[in-house]
Amino acid sequence: MALNRPVRLCRIRPNLFDQSETVTEVSRRGVRGRNGRQARLKGESWVVEWFLGGIRENMSKAQIRKRLLNIWHDPVLSKVVAAGIIGLLTIVGTLAYGYFSRLSLIPAFLSLLNLQVPIWLIGISLISIVLLRYLFRFLLKTKSARKTVEYSPEFIPLDTVVFNQIREKLLPASGTIQFIRNFNFAGFSFESERLDDLGNFEYECQNPNFGFMHPKLEEFRQTIKVLIREFEHLIALKTFPTESGRQTIPKEWEIENPKEFWAVVKRIHELSAAICLNYDELVNSGRRILKVI
Repeated sequence: MALNRPVRLCRIRPNLFDQSETVTEVSRRGVRGRNGRQARLKGESWVVEWFLGGIRENMSKAQIRKRLLNIWHDPVLSKVVAAGIIGLLTIVGTLAYGYFSRLSLIPAFLSLLNLQVPIWLIGISLISIVLLRYLFRFLLKTKSARKTVEYSPEFIPLDTVVFNQIREKLLPASGTIQFIRNFNFAGFSFESERLDDLGNFEYECQNPNFGFMHPKLEEFRQTIKVLIREFEHLIALKTFPTESGRQTIPKEWEIENPKEFWAVVKRIHELSAAICLNYDELVNSGRRILKVI
């Protein structure tokens, strides 16, 4: 029986669809799926989409900073960025030299190539670069240590309340987390109530009092929230009710539209794996930081 429109799950709220138009683009940056490979983006450059997607999702400054560091630490992207910076500095320096020397770009560049620089100046420049590098590392370590100190032991009881609320009430490991960890969404039907924990968690995240004081735990919470939003959006748009009242990705899609069928299945499995991975990290980190059994 053909269906004209998808049916929303009971836990999906209307305001979710106003926000999820950008959430889909955010999460297209590629979450590591069950096969361990990075999802590829189509159309725009996946690097630009991956970075700008986080800004459109209003990520915290710490998360954006972490994303930039990940780009810089990547063995390929770091070289591309470094080459671009060097090229930009070369062009700017040549233009500045040509402006003060009243030369055009090419003569100014050739003049710079033939410019004789004293050896002592080169030595001082190299020493300055090395010193600046060590100074930069020292400042990063100092800033990191300062952040660690800023987390007062007085925050532990507050974070423990939120941690136990997530682990015992909103997202227990034996509930929806266990279900999406093992369930195969490739044409198999499921009861919509099995996903209620995700809706409860995402709804509670709208409460400004619901959050961690510890930056690492808060980052995991924010990541899980974003992933759950797209997961709920995808389930609401791409699954349909069966005659028995369960939800499923239409089996006929596998024959009539296999490209759409397997794209939806793959993305749901990727999001399931990413939610479970971040949930596990949140629980394990929370138990160590908060000293909770």
